[in-house]
Amino acid sequence: MDLVALLNEDGALSVHRKISWDKILAKSVELVDDEWGVPTSVAFSPSGTLLALGHSRGQISVVNL
Repeated sequence: MDLVALLNEDGALSVHRKISWDKILAKSVELVDDEWGVPTSVAFSPSGTLLALGHSRGQISVVNL
């Protein structure tokens, strides 16, 4: 897979192609959640259509790309 996901402190999620850095997705993600904490890791599904976010308090959320 030639995709890279970037998530900044403002909750802006962007997905880029690794070789050209063309942005193929820009999406806002709700990051402020007292129960779940902040995202600390990301992982793509094998199909590349979902992105899992691991949060600091152990929860996992899924973003449909």
